[in-house]
Amino acid sequence: MALNLFLPKVTAAAIPKRDRITQTMVDDFVCDPVFALYAITGARLDTFQAARLRHYWWTPDIIDSSGLSTLKTGCGFYFCILRAVVLGNQEIGVFYQSFDAGKAIFWPWFKRTLARPEARLLRAHIGIINEEGEAKGKSERKSGSMWSVTFKSDSVIKMPAPNWYKDAENAAGLRLNVLYLDEWTKSMNTGTKGLEEQLMGRTSRECWNQRHPVWRNHRLLSGTAESRAHPAYALVKKYERAIAGGDPNTGHISYSFKDYSDREVSPGRTFRELYRDEPLMEKMQNEWTESHLMEEGFGIWSVLGRGVYSPEALARCVERGKEFGTEVGLAA
Repeated sequence: MALNLFLPKVTAAAIPKRDRITQTMVDDFVCDPVFALYAITGARLDTFQAARLRHYWWTPDIIDSSGLSTLKTGCGFYFCILRAVVLGNQEIGVFYQSFDAGKAIFWPWFKRTLARPEARLLRAHIGIINEEGEAKGKSERKSGSMWSVTFKSDSVIKMPAPNWYKDAENAAGLRLNVLYLDEWTKSMNTGTKGLEEQLMGRTSRECWNQRHPVWRNHRLLSGTAESRAHPAYALVKKYERAIAGGDPNTGHISYSFKDYSDREVSPGRTFRELYRDEPLMEKMQNEWTESHLMEEGFGIWSVLGRGVYSPEALARCVERGKEFGTEVGLAA
């Protein structure tokens, strides 16, 4: 087997020699995405964040229910650009409950990462960089319905505005290698079936090896946990049944602000000191309800069984209402 099958298809003249990714680098990057991330962008991750990125990389179907302030979106962004640069020829779709949410939450990570001095390799592979730190020319395209960034490895990251919470009808023509849904639990509040009936089936684009856990197409669902009465919990249970059955291609992970370590990230500063917002954490623990803290704080799908009606009974009522075409919803 020719080794160059593993190399992203990049025109030699497109990238300066010192910034090209060699076969040896690809071998190392595919085995360890945390090392790849540092080499390509200069980003350093705390221990639990490194474990998360490796879960994303090696698990084709995964749900991340982590609590807030744990770098969920950042790790999702890093996962997407690593697939684009290291593997090459990747069509990556990023979806939010609204286009504005994607522009405000996901897209700033491009400017933030490209502006980092250590991100020389990423800048070389994403295109020309202007003084604002964003790609320009053919490498970045913005329109009213889709923003996208192309890479010199024939990869593209697309962020469409399909209103996928309305059954994602506008995404029906997409063929993807990676599907990344951020804040997916918030979107499921609408009771849509677009997630499973439309978007989850979009990862049908050809890939180099359908049997390999890294090379095969991936689906990443990221969002803080909710109560077990939430419509999204049905999919969580489906994943957990697959995990319990020994399926190595399915995962469900969760981290919280308590996982920040005392590892030094900059001279005299630790990850905990630099990234864990202690006043916010104290406010959460003092003012939030127990269920709210479990869900958004600790990333645990809570059981709200203290009221008159159990979550299971409420879920049955919701399903019964859907059968009759009743408009249903859950309070925020």
